Amino acid sequence: MKIQTYRQVDNWDKGTELYEGDVLEKALVHNEGLLHKSAHLLIVNSQGEILCRKRSNSEKRYSSLWTTTIGTHVELGLNYLETLRRNMPSEMVTKFLGEFRVKDLFENEICGLHVTLFESKTIPDDFLKDRCFFNRDDLEESISEGRTTPHLTEATRLLGEK
Repeated sequence: MKIQTYRQVDNWDKGTELYEGDVLEKALVHNEGLLHKSAHLLIVNSQGEILCRKRSNSEKRYSSLWTTTIGTHVELGLNYLETLRRNMPSEMVTKFLGEFRVKDLFENEICGLHVTLFESKTIPDDFLKDRCFFNRDDLEESISEGRTTPHLTEATRLLGEK
């Protein structure tokens, strides 16, 4: 997969304009720590619980940690929502909450966050594999114990601000 990179921004603030760099293979982008975008979705049910996904034990980055319902690199030529729609289990109405940055040993991303209210009974069983709903207290405990990706931590924070 090839993804768009952006010229390095050390102190990115929400709304800071990004200037396109090269289009490169995803592995090279990660190996070089280049700035790129990812799209994230949180599915929230009527009880306010958030559907989180458990990353596999074999993942190179953030193995075995809980993360956003959907998280994926923004595909070339697409925006956050267009990229998410390719990974959603069905047509969903979403609301854009904003952007946040993840910059650590594994990622250097500007992340766009969408949220949708959706009932678990309407989500296909195959989509629910490796996913479960967390109430706020359990999610906060997982965050404090380091059992979540920075993406889920920041997405939860942004959701709480809205």
